[in-house]
Amino acid sequence: CIHDGKHYEEESVIKENCNYCICIATKWKCTENICLIRPEQIEQINSRNYSWKATNHSTFWGLTLKDGFKHRLGTFPPSPALLAMNEMTGRVTTEDEFPLFFIASYKWPDWIHSPLNQNNCGASWAFSTA
Repeated sequence: CIHDGKHYEEESVIKENCNYCICIATKWKCTENICLIRPEQIEQINSRNYSWKATNHSTFWGLTLKDGFKHRLGTFPPSPALLAMNEMTGRVTTEDEFPLFFIASYKWPDWIHSPLNQNNCGASWAFSTA
């Protein structure tokens, strides 16, 4: 088998992003996991006129989408009881009640910092987002 111009022996195993491939009868047989980082998705996003650009955040390269849900969201799947809850009703805050601008670092200067990398602690990304 050949991959990226390199020859591999029969039964060799390589990792291509989040999938493993084994050389069988000169052909690669690969798992078909959905990867957390997908170059084609990055290209598709960046081909549009958004105010931001998608990029390969290498910390996530090689992880499956399932890994991302399990280790990075900081949440558990909703329980049946939670899914069965009814919508809350009440007074809705109007746009006029919000300040014209709000900068958290002005309001709480000692509490705001760059996001912390807690590796595979699922709460780290939820924490940094909040």
